[in-house]
Amino acid sequence: MKKIRALIFILFSTFFYAFGQTATAPDPKPLGELIDIGGWKLHLYEQGRRFKGPSVILEAGAGDFSFVWSLVQPKVAQFARVYSYDRAGSAWSDIGPSPHTMAQSVYDLHTLLNKANVPRPYILVGHSLGGLLVRMFAEKYPQEVAGLMLVDGGSETGKLFINGKRVNIPEDAKGLPIPEPKTKATAQDNQITEEGQKAIKTFMKQVGLPAKEVDPPYDRLPTDIQKLQLWASGQIKNYAVNNDYIIEELAKAFYQRTNHPYELGNMPVTVISRGKIDSTDLKYEDERKKAQQDLLLLSHNSKQIVAINSGHHIHLEEPGLIVDAIKEMVALIKHKQ
Repeated sequence: MKKIRALIFILFSTFFYAFGQTATAPDPKPLGELIDIGGWKLHLYEQGRRFKGPSVILEAGAGDFSFVWSLVQPKVAQFARVYSYDRAGSAWSDIGPSPHTMAQSVYDLHTLLNKANVPRPYILVGHSLGGLLVRMFAEKYPQEVAGLMLVDGGSETGKLFINGKRVNIPEDAKGLPIPEPKTKATAQDNQITEEGQKAIKTFMKQVGLPAKEVDPPYDRLPTDIQKLQLWASGQIKNYAVNNDYIIEELAKAFYQRTNHPYELGNMPVTVISRGKIDSTDLKYEDERKKAQQDLLLLSHNSKQIVAINSGHHIHLEEPGLIVDAIKEMVALIKHKQ
């Protein structure tokens, strides 16, 4: 089996996995709805509609899509209303306005949930880079969030490579102002220039796209979802999103957490960390573990679970553990209501 990994950046093993097929293949039907949030549409997939709040929101990691939660979402839908979605440029979602900062992604999700009338409060579940995004969401809209779950969540400290070079947060930040999220998109925002398409196609060819099959642990997904994985990761628009402000945003998050420990008060926070050691990355293992433990300082009401049989993609390797943790948090929040 041919393994392809297009590494855009690493955030404590936050990988951008690239698999693909021909871009000319017809697009499959969306699993959910396409909702316009201001000139660009995002894909939102709802299950468990018969249940009242809290609503569980699933945020994928870098390079992943809504359906990466396919081993988790249907199980959660047996006891709660649950949503997955695709960020701008991913799968069925439009590219939307640039730059695609983390702040823009938080705005996008907040607007999407409002437009779709998703019942509050939210339990936010974020994997890897998605862990950073749901943290930012909870910090910005604390009254709307009842609980937070970080699945091997990314951190603003530790190992981070951009363009093949190690950067250090916050030392390498330049203090550049981070653009405010854009609320409107033009038709041009949702298109890729001919020059951009050419550059992306060259990149895809260099990393060996298209591939014939998915790589572990994605092979644990149902066969029909593996086909979606191949399709979505082969889309040119998937590589058109950019965030030139990632270092600045991480530095801002670093200072925020340093200067405001326990900033989420008593909000329930569950940190679920991988138990398997990355044998290719041993020199950073202590650093990674410390970063995971430091996430407990987000709230006075936090706990850590170590998924001893999992690597970075716990929701693919031990999905039942994630489902059980969500069920426990849902019950806790319902008891308080």
